[in-house]
Amino acid sequence: MLLLAGVEIGRVLAERYALVRPLAEGAMATVWVAEDRVSGGEVAIKAISLDAAGWRTEVRDRFMKEARLLALAQHEHLVGVRDVGETEDGFLYLVLDLLDGETLADRIAHDPPLDWKEAGSISLAITRGVAALHRAGIVHRDLKPANIVLHRADGGTVPKIIDLGISKVRAAAADPELCATLTATGQVLGTPQYMSYEQALGDPDVDARSDVWALGVILYEMLGRRRPFEAPNANAVLAAIRRKDAPALAEVARDVPGALAKLVDRCLLTDRAERFKDAGEMAEALQTALCSAAADPTPAEPPPPETKKPASAAAPKPSPAPISASIAETPTPQRSRAVTGIVLMAGVALLGGTIATFLTRDPAPTPQVAPTKATSAAAPTPEEPDHRTKSASSPTQTPVATSPAADVRPVVQATSAAASSASVPSTRPAVTTTRGGTKPLTQVNEAGF
Repeated sequence: MLLLAGVEIGRVLAERYALVRPLAEGAMATVWVAEDRVSGGEVAIKAISLDAAGWRTEVRDRFMKEARLLALAQHEHLVGVRDVGETEDGFLYLVLDLLDGETLADRIAHDPPLDWKEAGSISLAITRGVAALHRAGIVHRDLKPANIVLHRADGGTVPKIIDLGISKVRAAAADPELCATLTATGQVLGTPQYMSYEQALGDPDVDARSDVWALGVILYEMLGRRRPFEAPNANAVLAAIRRKDAPALAEVARDVPGALAKLVDRCLLTDRAERFKDAGEMAEALQTALCSAAADPTPAEPPPPETKKPASAAAPKPSPAPISASIAETPTPQRSRAVTGIVLMAGVALLGGTIATFLTRDPAPTPQVAPTKATSAAAPTPEEPDHRTKSASSPTQTPVATSPAADVRPVVQATSAAASSASVPSTRPAVTTTRGGTKPLTQVNEAGF
């Protein structure tokens, strides 16, 4: 064991604690069982080698901070701190209560599985211990089953939280120096599977609601025997948390009462404003949920498959409003000009052909233009039937000659180019007949031509 170098069985620390046997080992620390020669009982010694840690100042500060934090928050569900010190050869140590029992991680891993009553009881004890930390202005930031020991005492089990090495102080509880954090701003610390949504995003503003998230993950794991966010590596786990890829507890554990399932769901809301504000509020809600589950253990209904959508899937976008036919068929300015040009050219060609036809015929008598007032006011004579009224009512209709004379011929009047414009309908001259022959009559239409 790497960290045993320099710390051997029988060594006495502070002339009081004699090391008996190693109990556990971590990355930079080793936990020993030691004899307290003053009290006569056994204690746990957590020793860390500054040499193995590279003699970094921040390691020493973090270690000392853990001891002072634990001393601030005394609670039956927090491991008790008895002493702290440093050896001359570069070892820091904490003297803790010796706990007898397995970790919660070990308990979850073996059979029989925890039922919802036992899991709820353990979770309530842990939550109350974290509430004591929150009241002291401490955010744990690394809650997980491996940091919880199910201590056997007086025939019962007392869950206790250990290891506050990366805790963050929100307020100057008893010492202003405790306000300073030991990690760089934005640095991600903690075990990925239990990190909150904001921790996974690297948010430096981490508060008590991140511990509420971790407590929800631990309860989820106890009830479902799996963690909500699973992936092959740490980066993939963090990505899954950011995508919110977690199945509902009701899908994983079908026998969990609805009250407990709803509480877990609230703990894992990505919007931390919708979670419990701290562990104290969560403990009250959890106690109420356990009472409700005892009265009505009906399992929660899993969400319908159609409502379960991946977090990475984008919400469907509304279809654009259909474009009306009048808008869709409106021609562009270029198209309008082209159509207008074609119509004008066709009109000019038609006009030219008409003029050419007129020129090839016999010349018609010179038309007599009747004054406008005379046309509109003159009354028909007995010799001349009034065909003007008929012509005015339908200027485009060809009048029919009423005289039986065989030599009645229509007289055509040529109009000017301006009167033949495509925008003004062409008028055809009316023909009147008399007993002695034909006489042209010019009709004034509504356009004034």
